[in-house]
Amino acid sequence: MVQTLAFPDIEDLLCTHLTAVLDVPVGTRMASVSSFVRVLRTGGPAPTRVTDSPQVTVEAYHSRESGAIALLGEARRALADLPGTELDGWAVKSVTELGGPANLPNPTTESHRYTYTAVVQIRGKQPT
Repeated sequence: MVQTLAFPDIEDLLCTHLTAVLDVPVGTRMASVSSFVRVLRTGGPAPTRVTDSPQVTVEAYHSRESGAIALLGEARRALADLPGTELDGWAVKSVTELGGPANLPNPTTESHRYTYTAVVQIRGKQPT
């Protein structure tokens, strides 16, 4: 019998990766600065016992609208380059864009926000 593998915390993996690539804070919570990136797991199934396909939404905040879309573009490219690589030992199989950049103003902040949604298929590991 094939054992279901363990899957990573995709938010943590992507936040770590994007922090290394971008020049702004990256996390899962709202930041108290005007320019930052937020990564949220918004669903996604484990289609097999060995792969997980988390849906993630990336939000880019900036004091200028043009800065928000540019920052999101950097994050989008960083995710698009992940297939065939590993994040902290986890193999990324594919990144499929579900929703391209969208201008979604956030009513709770004065910063401009652009969002992007993708599915990141990742191979699991034997539980330890």
